[in-house]
Amino acid sequence: MRSALQLLSQIGVEPATIADVGASDGRWSTVARGVFPTAELVLFEPQPVHAPALERFQRDHAAARIIRSAVGGSEGMSAFDAADPWAGVLEEQPTASSITVPVVTLDGALAEARPPFLVKLDTHGVEAAILAGAEATLGQSVAWIIEVYNQRITPECLLFWELCEYMARHAFRPVTLADVLFRPYDGTLWQMDLFFVRSDCAAFDHLSYR
Repeated sequence: MRSALQLLSQIGVEPATIADVGASDGRWSTVARGVFPTAELVLFEPQPVHAPALERFQRDHAAARIIRSAVGGSEGMSAFDAADPWAGVLEEQPTASSITVPVVTLDGALAEARPPFLVKLDTHGVEAAILAGAEATLGQSVAWIIEVYNQRITPECLLFWELCEYMARHAFRPVTLADVLFRPYDGTLWQMDLFFVRSDCAAFDHLSYR
């Protein structure tokens, strides 16, 4: 992950604000801030279990803003599966492990933040809704890092090639990847983090292998 973030820096990506959606305890933002030390941080995490760690993170990072909400396509309240602290997800219908959490959109939450943005999504299959609430954010972003899937883990989940098509319609292309995961069940591709940059990035001007 650090190497992939460093590649973004090397090819000219310079975010003023980093939005970490699905921030858990802030560990990813710590790595990102090490690569982009002048960027402001906005961390989104609704799981109460991570609140103490995020409070410590905010004390250590004066430029950080913690938003204890999930991110979706519209603002309001929603059921959220909190059974796994590292794999929470918004739900249409509550279950035995659900909690109720506030939901914000990226466009609303970042309206006063300083562009350009680098946005990271670790959101377990609800990326389509989040992107629907991020039209303005997409237009002001230099890069997106999205955990993508090879199985339709929720009914509305975009498979990784579908997400590539969506991002291409918004003038973004994948430039690298990190943290490829294969499922123990049969060894097939499960997920990976795809790094998208704007289609006019100079990295795409060189068409040769070397």
